Amino acid sequence: MQSVIQYSLFANNLNLPVYDRSKYLLGNNLRFIDLFAGIGGMRIAWKKVGAKCVFSSEWDKYACKTYQAHTNSH
Repeated sequence: MQSVIQYSLFANNLNLPVYDRSKYLLGNNLRFIDLFAGIGGMRIAWKKVGAKCVFSSEWDKYACKTYQAHTNSH
């Protein structure tokens, strides 16, 4: 029974809208600062839509190392 339910939830015949990322792109106009940056999750999300990070701030040394690894920044 479970496989039938999963198929009905994810079947291609539901005519669900297809996500079009291009209509959400912001271009190079938006710049932001990443305060309390943590490991960089918000920076990665903003970068995917075309925004540019101009400053980031995090004081936890382990979070900083992870942030640098995720974002290729210094």
